[in-house]
Amino acid sequence: SLYGWYIYPTTGTSPYPAIIALHAYNGNRSGVIYHAALLAEHGYAILAMDLRAHGESEGEVFAFGWDAAQDVYAALDYLQNRPDANPQRIGALGLSIGAEIALAAAGQNHELRAVVAEGCGIRSFSDWMMVPSTPGYIDIPGAWWFWKSAEFLTGQRQPVSLLEMTARISPNALLLISAGKENEFAAKLYEAAGEPKIHWQRSERGHIDAIFKHPQEYKQTVINFLDAALK
Repeated sequence: SLYGWYIYPTTGTSPYPAIIALHAYNGNRSGVIYHAALLAEHGYAILAMDLRAHGESEGEVFAFGWDAAQDVYAALDYLQNRPDANPQRIGALGLSIGAEIALAAAGQNHELRAVVAEGCGIRSFSDWMMVPSTPGYIDIPGAWWFWKSAEFLTGQRQPVSLLEMTARISPNALLLISAGKENEFAAKLYEAAGEPKIHWQRSERGHIDAIFKHPQEYKQTVINFLDAALK
């Protein structure tokens, strides 16, 4: 069983465009509450959910979110069956590992019309090999063993590369937000993605804090992107 909050918008008329909001690792739905408030003010309904093995949701194994796209599909099904949510106007907003899960889900299900992904990281050996600044060949055996050990300990296989899943999102819309060291991998994701796509790169260090450090730019960028894709 998965748990979450359905948050009504403060403007607009039903049926509303809706956003599935996904928190970071070791968090819960309260981690997206500021993002939900911003979206609600601009006419979006929000389903802020606890991912499996987080918050009130059931489950004991998370495995880097490898199979958590299933949670997004459950949220999508829930929204599509609400009379006050527009089933043709549903997107996702994810933070950190929530962003990775949103990309993976959107790459497999085109009913997610738009994705805002902030703070994506590497979640498999194949992604690790794609980053130019990854350490040299001497580190490859150790990295390979790390990810294989994760498979053994969780009983799950590593998923398809996140770059490949990102490439499948088009023609639906993608907004990537990254900062500091995240920019390198995000640039690879952006390169792999089809149109329409936007990449907001922040030169300063940071992680999923754009809404706090740059509130006006965040609002303008995210709301304009979602309005173009979902309204």
